[in-house]
Amino acid sequence: MIRPLLRIVGIVLVYAAAVGWLTWPLGAHLTTALPVPDDSARFDGLYSAWALAWESHALVTAPSTLADANIYTPARHALFYGPTAFGALPLFAPVYLATGNPTLAANVMYLGSVVLTATALHLVAVAWTGLGLAGVVAGWTVLTTRWMLWEWLPTAPHAAVLFYFPFVILLAADPSPGRRTVRWLLPLAALQCLSDVTYVAPAVVAPLLVLAVVRVLRPSTRRAGLVLAAIVAGAVVVMLPVWVGHLIVARENPNLRAQTLWGNGQAPTVLPWGLFRWMAPTAVQPVVLALIALGGLVRVFARDGRTPRHAWLHATYWSLMGLAISCTPMVVWGDQDIRLPTWFIDQWVPIFRFLRVPGRLGIAGLMGLALLAGLAFAECVARLPGRGRGVVAAGLAAAMLVATYSQFAHGFSWPFERAPLWDAYPVQPAIGDRDPVARLLRGGSGAVLELPLNPPLAAAHAQLRDVPNLPFVTDRKPYLHAAAMYRSIQHWRPLLNGYSSYYPADWQARMRLASSLPDATALATLRSETGLATIVVHTALCSPADRGRWQATATAGRADLRLAAQLGSDLVFTVASAAP
Repeated sequence: MIRPLLRIVGIVLVYAAAVGWLTWPLGAHLTTALPVPDDSARFDGLYSAWALAWESHALVTAPSTLADANIYTPARHALFYGPTAFGALPLFAPVYLATGNPTLAANVMYLGSVVLTATALHLVAVAWTGLGLAGVVAGWTVLTTRWMLWEWLPTAPHAAVLFYFPFVILLAADPSPGRRTVRWLLPLAALQCLSDVTYVAPAVVAPLLVLAVVRVLRPSTRRAGLVLAAIVAGAVVVMLPVWVGHLIVARENPNLRAQTLWGNGQAPTVLPWGLFRWMAPTAVQPVVLALIALGGLVRVFARDGRTPRHAWLHATYWSLMGLAISCTPMVVWGDQDIRLPTWFIDQWVPIFRFLRVPGRLGIAGLMGLALLAGLAFAECVARLPGRGRGVVAAGLAAAMLVATYSQFAHGFSWPFERAPLWDAYPVQPAIGDRDPVARLLRGGSGAVLELPLNPPLAAAHAQLRDVPNLPFVTDRKPYLHAAAMYRSIQHWRPLLNGYSSYYPADWQARMRLASSLPDATALATLRSETGLATIVVHTALCSPADRGRWQATATAGRADLRLAAQLGSDLVFTVASAAP
């Protein structure tokens, strides 16, 4: 018992070292910086950390307030306007509650999840092949898929909690599940779904449900199919409270689909290489696809297969299902537009009403492709001559790792194009408990508004000039709303600002009033409707005209708007009722 446990710990440490190297210098700033390899991480990453921090805070202080998060004041059920990420709480909450540092908790949750996902793929590949090097190839495949560390997951780090997925695939492959399989598969599937009920959950449930139907149709596997269907139903039941929260928000907002900063829908998937496009989970490196093709040919045409047939079938099944469900309902092949079955399903059940980016469902395909890479490597190695096989296999594994990393880091031009990555992993300083504005707000009460809402491009660039190798923050991005939310972790006061997948129906009108401040009428309306008590103005990010108005207000003074503090270029005002 102790020896296998030590072996697993050793594997975890190896992958931890690999992830630390691939994301350096983030490891040197775990308590003070967050990853920003993509511009969206500047606000989406902050949202994930804020949501998990709010849930951790609410659950230990006032569980009844969980749904009514502190953004979009005075809107109800604010937590359910975006991802809830409850499945990431077991990794985030202990660190956050022990240290009070959301930055450290977010980094531990994100990087730790990536490490554990690679470890899980390693263990499943070894369980199927009996070859440790096959596990290394599988784990390295997922680490060097840019989607994990450079594309979508840094913008939605809660969705990095994928380490249950390989074990779900392993257990679902059992054609006649016993009590032990059932006892483990249900909780693992449910926990995996809770990490993200919008994109991860369908990637788990859809393949399991199709597999259950196929088994039910065959008399010899009908019982196993019914058991699997019951497990899927159990996972859905576990997710019901989260879905109910989202449905309540949808009922309160009949036009919710239009209440978003982002467009609805994704450009049609262009086959075949659109399946491996930028931001696609299935975009493994071409050398991995070549290895899978070679290993598959060897497995099919060789007289004696050296790796389990059921393992190949299930890894291939999850790969193909992941690729299929990641396609848009309408795809393009050459000059031909093709409607997939999901297009017709969507006419009856509008599943893509809120599923804006179906490509993210390819998570299932990524897990399958990583396992196929391990199986393919094991199949090829099994054909080597007996003498010196271990040394040759190690050399081939090393060559595979180097080739995969080369394409990951330096890019390639065929069969599709990828640009080289930056030399260092991009990070951004995070707002901490020493932030002077956060410390001041912590001592007050009442609702808070942070301005400006949309900084000019030049001001936003100036604010971030000390952060190297980062794209511009344009004036249409919700960075400052997300920054206000992240700062609110330090004080948890109600916040008029907000950012999530959708926003309340009256929020835009409220923000139009906020944009006209320091107008007295707008101020009185906001105070009456929201209980606004404090306004923070980041004058360095204001347009010259707005900066002048706020500085004049601070100098002249008003009965309804008094300067409470000037912290560098930030002005903090106290809102009061106007004098009679």
